Amino acid sequence: MVVRKTFYTYRKYSEIVQPSPSQVFVFLDEHPDSIGDGYFLVFLDRKFLWANLPANYHNGACGFSFADGHGEIRKWRDRDTLSNKTPPNPKGTNDVPWIQIRTSAPINSNTPFPP
Repeated sequence: MVVRKTFYTYRKYSEIVQPSPSQVFVFLDEHPDSIGDGYFLVFLDRKFLWANLPANYHNGACGFSFADGHGEIRKWRDRDTLSNKTPPNPKGTNDVPWIQIRTSAPINSNTPFPP
């Protein structure tokens, strides 16, 4: 099996170069229904599809901390992201691309991103 590395994976702070540390989140509040492992999964190669859902219990918003140390609150816009229960195959035409570009970047700059 051949595995192609398409997106950056960061294991150390010094590896976060694309995008910059001010644009890559490190921690977030996860939706209680999607907690089940030790990480928050974001599909980078799928259009508008959530893998895990971020929390929305802060008045429809979620807290993020970024690699440079700053924090942000993101107010969600899509119905599935705002749902109290995780819907089957949750989608987010506005929210998924927002989190994708704050998760990683394609290694090849010609790769369309977000998808």
